[in-house]
Amino acid sequence: MELTLRLTHAGAAQIARLPIVKVARDRPARSRAETIVWHDGAGGELAARGLAFAECRGVWRMTRHWPAPDEIWPPGHPPVDVVDGVPDVVPSGGLVPRARFDGRRTVFALTIDGGPVAMTLLTGTLRAGTAERPVARLTLSGAMAAVRVFVADLSDAIPLEVPAESLAMEAARLAGGVPPRPAGASTALVPGLPAETAFAHIIGYLTETLIALAPDAARGGPDTEPVHRLRVAVRRARSALSLFAAIVPDPLLPGVADGLRALGQVLGPARDWDVFATETLPPIQAALPGRPALASLERAAARKRVAAHQTLTAWLDSPGYRRLILDLACLAAADPPPAGGTDLTAAATAILTTLWKKTRRTGRAADELDNPGLHALRLKAKRIRYAAEFFAPLFPRKPAARFIRRLSALQERLGVFNDSAVVEALLATLDRANGQAAGLVLGFSAARAAGIRPKILAAWDRLQKRDPFWT
Repeated sequence: MELTLRLTHAGAAQIARLPIVKVARDRPARSRAETIVWHDGAGGELAARGLAFAECRGVWRMTRHWPAPDEIWPPGHPPVDVVDGVPDVVPSGGLVPRARFDGRRTVFALTIDGGPVAMTLLTGTLRAGTAERPVARLTLSGAMAAVRVFVADLSDAIPLEVPAESLAMEAARLAGGVPPRPAGASTALVPGLPAETAFAHIIGYLTETLIALAPDAARGGPDTEPVHRLRVAVRRARSALSLFAAIVPDPLLPGVADGLRALGQVLGPARDWDVFATETLPPIQAALPGRPALASLERAAARKRVAAHQTLTAWLDSPGYRRLILDLACLAAADPPPAGGTDLTAAATAILTTLWKKTRRTGRAADELDNPGLHALRLKAKRIRYAAEFFAPLFPRKPAARFIRRLSALQERLGVFNDSAVVEALLATLDRANGQAAGLVLGFSAARAAGIRPKILAAWDRLQKRDPFWT
């Protein structure tokens, strides 16, 4: 297992003196000056393709830093050497130095829980033109169990993070002109993968999504999409843990599940107040213009929204969040299963069959379901939708797409119905001074929910008429 992490210069300066490193060190660390120069076309053509061409101590390497489609590429994954086709990727206009690193490379040989772990610390400065930035990266390599133990112990002593991109891509971005990196590998699974590897693939993709979205979600602002997408990614990750729990009994799972639950609990209010402020309240104000009570409610909701985002920002900057991302990265980098592992298509068929039975049981006599019953159906529909989206690439494309499309329509309409309950819960947290406006909003929300019920029943009937794509 190999994992590259980011740390501060202050944290890097402490590493050699940490008790856990002193105890584990087999021999004195080896340190030397290090200079890396990255060459690219004048417009950063290589970096725009996720490639880097670097010279270090007279040795040249072309490396790839982004995953190919459907490639298993966990967060913190080391770059891959490009050997074949190197002349084809060199820009026609020639190469020029675009960025460089100057600093030191220190290598530690450690023994953790009886297993060898190589720890390489790179500290120094990235430079590109007049821009420069201090950087520190730590690469750990060794047996999976030993690396995991050391990451956990080390993260208790100094702040560690999983970087969003490699050092070479960070250098290229400092040089400018590089488009944003694609959002990780696809979650698309292929037949023949062991189920354990498929789980690592899904978790790796979702972890990269969390890493990419967290800074924008923490910043807040008028754009509500980062918080929404982060919440969806957390839900999908929690679903993946639940779906694969019996197949991948990894000791990290309980802690990761707790961390994702805690993150979901702070994302929920932030997203709910976003929706209230930008989607629920504006049409009511447009229908009833000039109402002072609604203006007062808008100000009260804005205060709640700010407080919810402040709580989210603090959580995303906490040791708990950093530890969650580290654990997720360790899950994604798990060793492949021995002897081929569990058959993925068979496991997917069994999982989807069980979830569909539970969903149909919950939706039995749907026209008689009360509000809690429709809420339960919404949760079941959401769970099977996530599973169907994960596993759809293993089965014929058109039947899977049709089933998921009908399932999505049902879930969307159930979501509209559930919005009424969310609005009621949000309004209950406000003081009585907003009672008149709260009544207006509840009336609008209840009317909308009542109007959507026939559409829920119609969507449920259409879904049940579609044969499951996995049988």
